[in-house]
Amino acid sequence: MRHRLQRRSNLFLMEIILAILFFSIASAVCIRLFARAHVQSEETAALNHAVLIASGAAEALETWDGTPESMEALFPESIWDENTFLAGYDSDWNACPLSEAVYRMSADISEEEAPSPEGILLCGTIAVSYSDGKEIYTLTTQCYRTDLRKEGL
Repeated sequence: MRHRLQRRSNLFLMEIILAILFFSIASAVCIRLFARAHVQSEETAALNHAVLIASGAAEALETWDGTPESMEALFPESIWDENTFLAGYDSDWNACPLSEAVYRMSADISEEEAPSPEGILLCGTIAVSYSDGKEIYTLTTQCYRTDLRKEGL
């Protein structure tokens, strides 16, 4: 009789161990899925902000008067380097100095031959990236302008 009771308790113990193992595996899978969803959510939020920043820079390029000061007025804490415009953003997407930036926006602006001699064609490649260089979003834009000076940027 005693031998039969011991067999039942061994079987019960094995059943509990298997149930704990099953729930441990299931919880590990769920935690991994939640972590992946969190990372994807952060990447999507960064992409949305990057699209807004890049499209804002493209719109600023359309109304740009050709001087670095006008771009720096629209984008505080920015740096103008020849034909490249750099701006930094903190983790909340507020403008900040490039040394403290989590995100960077760079706009490479060039001039191409326009269809008519009285205007110029401004071409811009606007890239938003993490401060480590990993690119989030790139926007290429062109703008025909007749009101900018013909001798160049």
